[in-house]
Amino acid sequence: MSEFPVIENKRFWPFALCELVDLFSYQVNKYSLELPNDPKAVADAVIKDVRYPFHLGQPDDYHQLNCFHGSYKFCKRVDLDFFQKASETAFLKVGDCEDSSVLYTALAGKLVGAESVYEVLGLVKDADTGEILGGHGWSVCKWQSQWHLAESTLDIPPAQYPVIVHYKAPCTIGKYIYAPMVLFNWKKYIEISPISNYLGLSFKSKETRRKYEAISRAFGIRTKPLGKSTILSKFKWRR
Repeated sequence: MSEFPVIENKRFWPFALCELVDLFSYQVNKYSLELPNDPKAVADAVIKDVRYPFHLGQPDDYHQLNCFHGSYKFCKRVDLDFFQKASETAFLKVGDCEDSSVLYTALAGKLVGAESVYEVLGLVKDADTGEILGGHGWSVCKWQSQWHLAESTLDIPPAQYPVIVHYKAPCTIGKYIYAPMVLFNWKKYIEISPISNYLGLSFKSKETRRKYEAISRAFGIRTKPLGKSTILSKFKWRR
């Protein structure tokens, strides 16, 4: 297990990656009181409650609308792909794949402990060709003696969450592969490939229509980003 990396470019100042999973914060505790003591039911609730952010017809991060009351005097501006803490997503009920899965990791962590839940940053790939369809964030959690993959960007909860062989191993769902690069929670950090490889992915290469179409096909459920229809929809996605 490696030490937690310090991330420079995803919030307004450097932070240790574990800080995102702030499961003991007031907002996460407040939200958790409304939920059943069951990791699957918690995953269902996150899917139902957290909306996907859109700005000017493109996936973007909600936090910038009001953060610091519009003042950036003492901090740097983060234009795209801001990493929200679990507490921020619990309050806003808005977040992208990384944000909503971090929230789930924190909420489930209060139930199952650090040995049994991780946030995962990695890639979604085509199983036939190996082609990378986009960078992605998801969670893995152990309940009923089995590890499951929790996909928080679905529009509605699935009947079941896929059982995975090992929490650190790639998982094939349908014709697509979830390939982990790093796993973490509030206590542990596991690096399968350098986190710089994930952080180096451009916003354009992470937020792709092809990725969300693949996830939709894998689960048989539309993902939230594909459900947003506006007059600017034709500009929403950059393949």
